[in-house]
Amino acid sequence: MKIALNANQMKRADITTQEKYKVPSCVLMERAAYSVYEVIRGRLDASLGPVVIACGTGNNGGDGLALARMLHQAGYDVRPFIVGNIDNCSEECARQLEILKAYGVDAASDIPVDITPAAVVDSIFGTGLSRDITGSYAEKIEALNGMPGLKVAIDIPSGISSDTGAVLGVAFKADITVTFAYAKCGHLVCPGRIYAGELIVSDIGIDGQSLEEGLLYASYPDKSDLLALPKRIADSNKGTYGKVLCVTGSRNMAGASLFAARSAYMTGAGLVRIFAPEENRVILQSSLPEAVLISYDTDSIRMKEKLENALDDATVIAAGSGISMGEDAYSNLNTLLSLGRAPLVLDADGINLVSASEELSHLLTWYPAKKVLTPHLKEASRLLKCEVDDVKKDIIGSAKAISEEFRCECVLKDAATVTALSNGRVIINTSGNNSMAKGGSGDVLTGIIAGLISTGAEPSDAAWLGAYIHGLAGEEASSVLGLYSVLASDLIDAISAVLSEV
Repeated sequence: MKIALNANQMKRADITTQEKYKVPSCVLMERAAYSVYEVIRGRLDASLGPVVIACGTGNNGGDGLALARMLHQAGYDVRPFIVGNIDNCSEECARQLEILKAYGVDAASDIPVDITPAAVVDSIFGTGLSRDITGSYAEKIEALNGMPGLKVAIDIPSGISSDTGAVLGVAFKADITVTFAYAKCGHLVCPGRIYAGELIVSDIGIDGQSLEEGLLYASYPDKSDLLALPKRIADSNKGTYGKVLCVTGSRNMAGASLFAARSAYMTGAGLVRIFAPEENRVILQSSLPEAVLISYDTDSIRMKEKLENALDDATVIAAGSGISMGEDAYSNLNTLLSLGRAPLVLDADGINLVSASEELSHLLTWYPAKKVLTPHLKEASRLLKCEVDDVKKDIIGSAKAISEEFRCECVLKDAATVTALSNGRVIINTSGNNSMAKGGSGDVLTGIIAGLISTGAEPSDAAWLGAYIHGLAGEEASSVLGLYSVLASDLIDAISAVLSEV
């Protein structure tokens, strides 16, 4: 698991490196500039044209000025210019400006005109920006975005919040972002993830020794974290790997049950049972004969009895996908939340029913076992009684708010899914792509998480690991089928390829 910092955490790590470990700021700046220099040199020949470098008056601007000098020494045609009042330069920025002048390069006071740059470098604002960009600053960033050439951001694209990934008024749109020491949360969640482009994390001498003990840092997984999967053992049977109960689907919504149940099986569950309407019997039994079907009709008393019996020996319950907002769905969810004792994965209509009912909301909050909620942005806005835009502006904060309110693990689904755990940890998912933006994809995620819990994973681990595997399956499927043609069933088929890497 890799660490991601917010703006304040990065600032404190920077200060600790300088004050406790006596590494001068100018040394860190030189190493930062050199790491960007190496990226540009590796991707852009000096003969291709000028490099425009927009420099602010803070230390981020100092990085840009140091970069200008290094590129100049390597034979590049550099065109640095200052954005802001040059009299307000920080000490390090002023020093770099003086050094650059000594090498015969002057920084202009405005964007160079009548040139066709091979690259445009943004070093206007760093990770500490917390206000909207307006006025001449906004105009210059928009002008930079309109220029041709490779776009490179130093540390973070100017205008992107390091904490939330939100666009603060206007933002530089980078092809590559070179950041230092650690990724920032704003690099990993949208829209910051899109504006950052390819993210390169460079070591400049700030390491884990500069991080404060006891703080909860956000993190993001990589392939090595697949080792957290529960192990299969030689002396085992289907009971060893648990029983998943899928309370999913409704009349004419058999697909939700099929996707969740099949995903649970593909993730290792020993036995999957589906509690679904009688009308769905034929399609479910013919499409997934491995599952045990518990069907019900409109007799509410008999329906409740069947669900009560099914809950008795469930290892984990996957509920909500495709159940609709009708009376039967409400009754089943009420029974489940009142009588269920197994870990719960709640999705889709199950979340919407909770949002619309104080009784169900209360039951979910006090549900006795661990639970994982998997809302998308709209469902999250209903839980939090706010607008979708409010959730989108701070997806990390929104996921944490849901986790705290319902005492759960919250997997808040977006282009970059955020998992907020009940212990306060935040994991930002970096796998997946837009091929997964299809109906049924969320049902697959529900089944994956339930399958992981069934095989022995803690719900807190299954939540983030499920999101990661789900995204890897999307990448695997799209590598074969392309970004346009991936279906939910293709994601399920790709799970085996992902897990075979472990």
